[in-house]
Order: sequence, then structure tokens, then C-alpha cells
Amino acid sequence: MPNVGASSEGHGLHGGFSHQAAHELSWQRELRGGDLAIEISGIVSEIDPLGVPLQCQRRITPTTGAARMTFRDTAANIGARPTPAPWLYHVNLGAPLWSVGAQLQIPSQAQLPRDKASVPAGANWSVPMLDAPDCSEMVLEHVLDDGTSGRARLTKPRLGVDLLIEWDSSTLPRLHQWLHRA
Repeated sequence: MPNVGASSEGHGLHGGFSHQAAHELSWQRELRGGDLAIEISGIVSEIDPLGVPLQCQRRITPTTGAARMTFRDTAANIGARPTPAPWLYHVNLGAPLWSVGAQLQIPSQAQLPRDKASVPAGANWSVPMLDAPDCSEMVLEHVLDDGTSGRARLTKPRLGVDLLIEWDSSTLPRLHQWLHRA
């Protein structure tokens, strides 16, 4: 997990952790209030550049009868010494969801552009930009409201879509929004 961004310092895109095969795979199913829930789990392990073993146990639970899927990760340093471990989650949304008529809601205090190319996105971050400047990407950091859970909601009424992503902002306090023209 030594890298969460573009390839750099000998680490690939988002580091090697996301490219590791899971082990200790399992699944189980159960009825919950008349709906079938299936829990799928596995563990991904990696040795960081300092030789410290890191692991993440992921549980994914989709449920029938509800348009809901839960991801629960438990990340752990299972080594004998502390090591930095940046963590990145991302969701890629494009057409037809992120297109004309879509609305993004993020309860943030401010939107900070990463660089000069990202400044135009500051005023238009909540809707797809039809007249985006000619650049490959724009990135905004959303400064989240203190003491609230992290939340991003994308609605697309024409498609009947209301996508809600929630997380614990006390453990994942930052949200970056990447906007790509292409």
C-alpha cells in the first residue's frame, strides 16, 4: 500500500495491493427479514517496502430485495513495527450515470482544486461539465464537515438512479473528486 496515486517511485498505479490475489476465500448465505444476503470474504496480503506485512480482510454483502451492497474492510499491520499505509477507495462513475441530468451531492465545507487546471471544476463539481476545459483531468479535495459521516449521493432522475456511498469519516477523513473529460 505504498502508493495511492499515479505510478511513481517504482510503484504502479494505486500500488501493488489492489493487484494481489485474495486468499482464505469464503462465502455464506442467510435469510435476513425475508431477503437473501450473501457474504463473500477474503484476505489480501502485501509486504510493504520496509518489510512490514500488511493485510486487508474484505467482506462484500449484497442483499436481494434491496438495492444495497455493503463493503466492510479490516486493514491491519500484522508486523512488529509501525509503517505508513496510505489507503485509497475509489468509485468510477461515467455515462450513462454521470451525464446530462445527473446531480452529485457531497456535504462539504469547501472544494479545493489540486492545481490550476482543476480550478474551473470548483464552480461546477456537482454536475457534469459540458464545456470542461481541454485537459485530461481535474481534481478537487472536498473538505468534509466535522463530526458527520462521509457521504456522496449521485442522482439521475431520468434513469431512476439514486446512488448513495457512505463511509466513516473519522477513519477516512478526505474525499477527492476526479473529473475526466474523456
